[in-house]
Amino acid sequence: MRYVAAYLLAVLGGNDKPSESDIKKILSSVGIDADPSCLKKVISELKDKNLDELLAAGDCYILYQKAVLSFHVVVANVGFCL
Repeated sequence: MRYVAAYLLAVLGGNDKPSESDIKKILSSVGIDADPSCLKKVISELKDKNLDELLAAGDCYILYQKAVLSFHVVVANVGFCL
């Protein structure tokens, strides 16, 4: 989830195509060491998607589910996007 959130923060900050180093920088600013395989997964899933359209369509829930399944995170409340 933190990788998707960092990606979204980068996009909201004006970076249309965040790179691994962009996401690493965001995560390290809050003391998180980024896992390269997780970074690659998030970037590959989101690189050709228009996030404004995904969020407007409610697909943020789908992105969230992919993040949970991909990174083996157990979360009780799956309806919250960020």
